Amino acid sequence: MNQQNTTPPVPDAAARPDAPALKLRAEDVILPALFYIAAAVLVSAVLRKLGLLVDPDALPSADPRDDALRRTWTVAAGNIAQVAGLVGCLLVASKRAAAGAAGWFLAGMPPKRAAAFILGGFAVAMLASYAAYWATQIVIHLVQPDYKVESHRVVELLRGGVLPPVAVMTLWLGAVVVAPLCEEAFFRGIVQPALANWTSRAAAIAAAAVIFGAAHPQLHAIPPLIVLGVVLGVLYDRSRSVLIPAAVHALFNLATMLAVTFGWT
Repeated sequence: MNQQNTTPPVPDAAARPDAPALKLRAEDVILPALFYIAAAVLVSAVLRKLGLLVDPDALPSADPRDDALRRTWTVAAGNIAQVAGLVGCLLVASKRAAAGAAGWFLAGMPPKRAAAFILGGFAVAMLASYAAYWATQIVIHLVQPDYKVESHRVVELLRGGVLPPVAVMTLWLGAVVVAPLCEEAFFRGIVQPALANWTSRAAAIAAAAVIFGAAHPQLHAIPPLIVLGVVLGVLYDRSRSVLIPAAVHALFNLATMLAVTFGWT
């Protein structure tokens, strides 16, 4: 009588915890970027026709409130483009993620474990990013003492104090909700898994963080944003949920906005 084979089957590669969350093609990464670019061009063209965007060649308006509103519309146009990119990410996830777009976003993590990831990740992100920020400031001023550190345009608009409440709410919504959700869906939810299909998980986290930092135009902000991107990348890698790094990113931006509002920085 033959003994029954009790050797457990080898799991499929995609089911292993160390496997990439998504099996992506090159066009899957390009699609959200195309959605973003197309929306940015279209929305900017419409707003420019309406005279609502900042014209870099035009002289400043005599009314500071008018200039601030135009800059707010410029920020809002970017937020709309980010939402279009998010739609592209969701389309890719719905086709490539085994659990669909909902599973890609939530990953079915228990609430207590998700809360621990978010709070712990936020604490690490704040400490690491601000340490990198001040270290970057020191290096920049040692190398180039006359370098002018400019604030983010949203920070400058809020500090101006001339915007109506609805414009202020728009800036807060974009910084605390739209940007974290859309950026994490793309950089952590799409770019990082795509890189992990061709390289190691650690290299994918680092590369996605560098791309994330380089996507922001201010030189002095790139190193701390890369550090933030590494923290967010590790959170996604451990949780396989876009929600976790998006929530930490949102808390990070919220803390920055509160610091600006109450004059803590």
